[in-house]
This record gives sequence, C-alpha cells and structure tokens, in this order.
Amino acid sequence: MPQKYPHRNQLKHTKKRYRVRNWREYEAGLCKRGDLTIWFSEGALRDWHPSVGTKPGGQRHYSDTVIETALTVRAVYGLALQQTEGFLRSVARLLQLDIEVPQHTTLSRRSSNLKAHGRNAKTSDDAGIDSNQRDKNIRRIDRVGRRAWQRESGCTRRSLVETAVSRFKNEFGSTIRSRTMRSQVTEIRIACSILNTMTKLGMPDGYCVY
Repeated sequence: MPQKYPHRNQLKHTKKRYRVRNWREYEAGLCKRGDLTIWFSEGALRDWHPSVGTKPGGQRHYSDTVIETALTVRAVYGLALQQTEGFLRSVARLLQLDIEVPQHTTLSRRSSNLKAHGRNAKTSDDAGIDSNQRDKNIRRIDRVGRRAWQRESGCTRRSLVETAVSRFKNEFGSTIRSRTMRSQVTEIRIACSILNTMTKLGMPDGYCVY
C-alpha cells in the first residue's frame, strides 16, 4: 500500500522539528539550576537568625524568608521535610555558617500559614457548560477560519497554559506532597517561583527546521 503524505494545507498541523541556537548559554543555565547559591541567597542568611520567645521554653520564630528558602530547597532537590532539615544542617556545617536550621515539624507547621504573595485569582461566573459547544465551535470555524477562531476563543492562551502545566509536572512530578490546602497553595507558589528563576537562568532559543 503506497505511503500517504499530508496534503500541503495540512503541513502546518504536522509536528515540526526545532533546533536550538544558544546551546552554550542554555547548558550554562542548566548547570546554574543545581548551584545552591541560587536558592540559598545572602539575603536569606541576613534574615536567618530566629527570634526567641519571652516565655521559658518558647519556640524560636523563623522569618518567612527562612521558611520559604527551606521549602524552595526542598522542592528543587525533591526532598522530604526530614531530609530538608538534614540537608540544610549539612550545608551549614560545610560552609561553617553560624545559623540554626528549623526542624521539619516547624517547616510543616509554617508552610500552612506562609504568606502567598501575588495571589489574585478569581472564581469564574460561568457555572455551566453548554452541551452544544462543540457543534458551535465547528460552525464558527467554518465561518471565520481556524486561526480567527483560536484568537477569539482563547485557544492559543489555553495551549500556553497546558504547556506551563506540563513543564510543572516534568520538574516537580504530577502529585503534591503537602496534605492541607494552605500548604498545597504554598508548595505550588514556591514551585512557580522556582520555574520563573529557572527561566531567568536560561531557556533554549529554538527555531523551526521545517
């Protein structure tokens, strides 16, 4: 049976091959992602020393910067809370830093009330889905064309969101470690901040081969 090739009008829908222009810069950015100093900044060290409660036997209070730094290290290196505590203690010992590392129970407790900066999500007013939406989309595509429909329907934006979610899962897995909703919000926010930092360190500059 002869092999069937896509029609010329279908070539734009076939999977395209890409090459990277900036391999040297991109590889340097990948190496920097493993650099501990990227996630363990001097600013965090300056704000590290905890305050001591006035009551006898009171718990030490660490700043939000300290807790977020510890949780960031946990997310970057895929550690459990106990391993995060041990990892930070070993870093402090190797670098001869005079700092106290919060216990894993403190990290667990504080993750549920850590301030989540920049939260501005709003709930949708649309409570239902039209069962005939697919047919409406098909008729609209026939009327204005696929590209115009993608622009007016927000399909392109959804594609970017799906790509971002796929990248999130590739870096941090498809499950969330935290158990409570507040801790999950903190975990996801920190992970998004990590992705933004990785993007600043370097991303591939790809171009289409065909």
